[in-house]
Amino acid sequence: MILKHSSFLKPKNQNQKIWRYVDFTKFIDLLNSQSLYFTRVDIFEDIFEGSVPLKTFKSRKVVIQQEIINGKIVNNSEDIQKYSDFLKKSRQDFGVNCWHMNDFESAAMCRLYLKSDEGIVIQSSFQKLNKVLKNSQFEFFIGTVKYIDYENDDIIFESGFSPFVNKRKSFSHENELRAIIPVEAPANTKEIDLQNGGCKIKINLEDLVENIFVSPNLPKWFSDLVSETCLKFGFDFKVINSSLDNEPIY
Repeated sequence: MILKHSSFLKPKNQNQKIWRYVDFTKFIDLLNSQSLYFTRVDIFEDIFEGSVPLKTFKSRKVVIQQEIINGKIVNNSEDIQKYSDFLKKSRQDFGVNCWHMNDFESAAMCRLYLKSDEGIVIQSSFQKLNKVLKNSQFEFFIGTVKYIDYENDDIIFESGFSPFVNKRKSFSHENELRAIIPVEAPANTKEIDLQNGGCKIKINLEDLVENIFVSPNLPKWFSDLVSETCLKFGFDFKVINSSLDNEPIY
């Protein structure tokens, strides 16, 4: 099921192509488990994941101080810190599955996110991802990421969800669509466990995958191996050699 919230915005084009970058071993795991992996937010390399801009913190701090003063609580600074600590810890209650939005293959994203020489790029669309998550027994948010200046910009802090769909401008090349699974959603509380850094969610791969692209500079035998591997797991996905390998014409 897809949960609705104003923090999560859909791409303008419902058929927007999306891309996910994995190495061959993770691709095998995807075929075998028929599951998408959701990484716990605090595990990401970007330590700013789930944080707020400085301006947001300052404005939120004023509101908290006023509330505390009105409530006649004496040690207001301690409570402000407790609230920040609570938000930081709450990152452990959200799992994220990330996709790159682009109408075309991206050489830059291949170089950045295919860590091995045996890279696979899964191409789908927003509509397809939305469909498989909507048909799941679990509850998700799905939306585009907004890239902002964390020194000068502000975000609308209407809920604890806002920090998870905003990132620093230095990551704008990712042009990210993310699906988020909140542990505390009613359908998730009893079965979703992120204690080991993430969780796998069963989905219908045939409804999700549109094409499989083999990363640039790999020989034909590797794309043949990918095709054969898909067939062994019962999937007849179209496997395409990257157009980034095409020879230039002068």
